[in-house]
Amino acid sequence: MVIGLYISRVVLEELGVTNYGLYALVGGFVLMFNILTGAFSGTASRFITYAIGIGDAENLTKTIVTIINLMIIVSIFTFIIGSIAGPIVIDRYLNIPQGCYTAAVFVFYCSLFSFSMNLYSVPYQSIVIANEKMDFYAIMSIVETLAKLGLVYSLEYSPFQKLYYYAFGLAFISVIIRIIYGVYCNRHFPESKLKLILDKKITKEMSTFSFWIGAGTAIGVLKDQGTNIVINIFYGVVLNAAMGICSQIMNLLNSLSMNISLAISPQITKAYSAGNLQRSIKLTFISAKAQGFLMLFVMIPFLVELHYVLTLWLKSYPPYTLEFVFVGAIICLVHSVANAYSPLFLAIGRIRNLNIISMIINSLYVILCYVFYHQGAGVIICMELLLCVECFLMFFCYMTLKIQVGFPAVSFLKEVIVPMMIIGIIVFSITKEVRELFDESFMRLIICLITSSIILIPMVLLFGLNTKEKELVYDILNKIRHRYFIRNHN
Repeated sequence: MVIGLYISRVVLEELGVTNYGLYALVGGFVLMFNILTGAFSGTASRFITYAIGIGDAENLTKTIVTIINLMIIVSIFTFIIGSIAGPIVIDRYLNIPQGCYTAAVFVFYCSLFSFSMNLYSVPYQSIVIANEKMDFYAIMSIVETLAKLGLVYSLEYSPFQKLYYYAFGLAFISVIIRIIYGVYCNRHFPESKLKLILDKKITKEMSTFSFWIGAGTAIGVLKDQGTNIVINIFYGVVLNAAMGICSQIMNLLNSLSMNISLAISPQITKAYSAGNLQRSIKLTFISAKAQGFLMLFVMIPFLVELHYVLTLWLKSYPPYTLEFVFVGAIICLVHSVANAYSPLFLAIGRIRNLNIISMIINSLYVILCYVFYHQGAGVIICMELLLCVECFLMFFCYMTLKIQVGFPAVSFLKEVIVPMMIIGIIVFSITKEVRELFDESFMRLIICLITSSIILIPMVLLFGLNTKEKELVYDILNKIRHRYFIRNHN
C-alpha cells in the first residue's frame, strides 16, 4: 500500500495532470474488459477449489486444463476485438485534448495487452490461491509492486515520451509476472501442465457460471468507467485526474481487505463442498470482522489527517480530490464488510438473482449521476450516490443468503455491523478532537495514528469479538510471545 501510494505521487509528478488524467481515462476504459477477468477469475477459483474439496484427482486435472485452454482462447479473442473497437471509441466518444490522440491510442494498446496477459494468468493465480500457497502469492505481489516502483524511478531517465514509456513498462511487467506464475505452477502442480483438453461438461457449467458473474462484473465495471466518462463530459480530464487519484487509493484499500478474503475464501468453499455449511458461515463472520476492523485501523488516522496526507503524498493535487477520497474511503469500509459474502455465494453457486438486482441498481446509479450533473449538482454527488448503492447492496446480499441457506442476517447485523459502526464513530471522534490540540505536522499525524490505535484495539477486543474469537486472538498472541521468549532465552 505504501509503495503504491508513493508510485501514484511520482507518476502524477512525472506525467503531469493532463497526461495522468489521460492515462486514467484511457487505461480506465480498458478496465471495462475486466468483465471477463472478473467472470473467469471467480469461476476459476470456485471450480478449482471445489474440485480440491471433493478430492477427485482426475476431475481436478480436467478442470484446471480446461480452464487454462479457455483463457488462452478468450484472451486472444479479446485482444483482437479490442484492437479493432478501441481506436474508434477513443476518436468518437472520449474528450481527448487536442494533439493527444496518438498517445491515447498507444496507452490503449499497452493497457489492452496488459489486460490480455492478466486474463491469461487467471488460472495460475487461482491454482495458487486454491492450494493456499499464500507465501508465494505474497512474494509475487511484492515483486510486482517493486517492479512498478523501479519503472516509476526510471521515468526520469526515459529516452522516450514519459507517457509512452510508462504504458509500455506496465505491459512488460505483466508479461514477466505471467511467466513466473506459469513456471511455478508447472513445477509444483503437475495438473496445471498444458494439454489439449476442453471438457464439454465443465465448459458448459463454467460458461453458465461465468455468464452470471460476468453480468454482475460488467455492470460494476461499466458503473465505474461510466462515472469517469460522465465526469469527463461535464468537467474534463482535470477532474478525471482527481477521480484517478481517488480510484488509486480505493483500489489499495480494497486490495488490503480482499487479501484477507483470498486467504479465507478457499476454506469457505472447501467446507461447503464437504457439506459443512455452518463452518462456512462462521468463516464468513470472521472474514467480515477481520476486513472491517483492519480497514478502520488504516482509514481512521488517514481520514482525520487527510489534507496533510494528500499534501505529503502528492504535494499538490487536483480540485475535489479531498472530497472524492474522503467518501471513497468510507465506501471501501462498507465494501470490505460486504465483500465477506462473496466466497459463500460463489461456493453455493446460486448467483443469478443477486446479479440481476445488482445490474439494475448499478445501471440506475450511472443514469442518476448524469441527471444530477446535468441539473448542476456538485461534483461529489457521484460518490455520495455510490455510498448509498454500496450500503443497499450489502444488506440485500446478506438477506439473499438468509433466504438461500438460512444465513443468520440479524446476528450478522448485531455482531458485526452495529459494533463496527459504533467503534468506528467513537474512535474517529476522539482522534479528531486530539488532532485539534496540535498544529498540522508529521508529528501530529503520528499522534493521531497512535491515539486511534490505542483506542481502537482494546475496543475491538472488548466489544467487537465474541468469546471464541477472543480466545483465538489470545492464543495467537501467546504463541508469538512464547516464541519470542524462547528465542531470547536461547
